[in-house]
Amino acid sequence: MSIISVTQLYEQLTKGVGKETAENLCFYINGKIKEELEDQTKILSTKEDISGLKLDIEQLRAATKEDVAGLKMDIEQLRMTTKGDVASLKMDIEQLRAATKEDVAGLKLDIEHLRAATKEDVAGLKMDIEQLRIATKLDIEHLRAATKEDMAAVLIKMSENKAETMRWMFIFWVGQVAATFGLLMMFLKR
Repeated sequence: MSIISVTQLYEQLTKGVGKETAENLCFYINGKIKEELEDQTKILSTKEDISGLKLDIEQLRAATKEDVAGLKMDIEQLRMTTKGDVASLKMDIEQLRAATKEDVAGLKLDIEHLRAATKEDVAGLKMDIEQLRIATKLDIEHLRAATKEDMAAVLIKMSENKAETMRWMFIFWVGQVAATFGLLMMFLKR
């Protein structure tokens, strides 16, 4: 396709569609081309726009460098603060460790005292139990002796009661024999 000028277009159109229509069509095409050119010009960047953008980019780069430097300082401050906090925590842990060791030593000492006191208490209880066992044995021996004495007294009392019972039995049977003999005599005399 070859490029033709507006004049050449006008001449060709006048032959086919008439002079007035060709003129209107050429004005219309010219208007559209100008309109399109203005739109494209608005979109394209100029040297001023580019230098302004370069300036903005440079300012942004400088601000970013400042922000990065500020962030680096903040990070360094945080690092130093964290180191201080870690050191402080280490000291606290060491103090707690020492205090815990002291507490454990105190508890061991308390346990040892309790163990000794418990041993003393157990020894005392063993002595008390032994004394109670001896006292109980003595009480049982006394009870045995008392029981033997009581049994001897009961046996003596029983033998006294036996003699007494025999005496009364003898008196009863003698009386029975005399009464029976008296009755028998009475029947025989008659």
